[in-house]
Amino acid sequence: MSAIEYVTIGAIDGKKSGAFYDAVFAALGSESKFDSGGWLGYGVIGPGKSFMDCHTAVCAGSAEGLLRRLPA
Repeated sequence: MSAIEYVTIGAIDGKKSGAFYDAVFAALGSESKFDSGGWLGYGVIGPGKSFMDCHTAVCAGSAEGLLRRLPA
């Protein structure tokens, strides 16, 4: 059986995206784990505040996190 280990989401505006994802992940039982260097990380509520404690990361303002389009 395959499973997704983590997800990275690209964002243009880190502040607006952070406010949005803070609300979304709070409703799903997760919390913000870190906000550093243009990266926002979210994970299950509890101890741990590092990148390794995250199930989802949002990269703001960087080509690394922006979604890439594949040619049709």
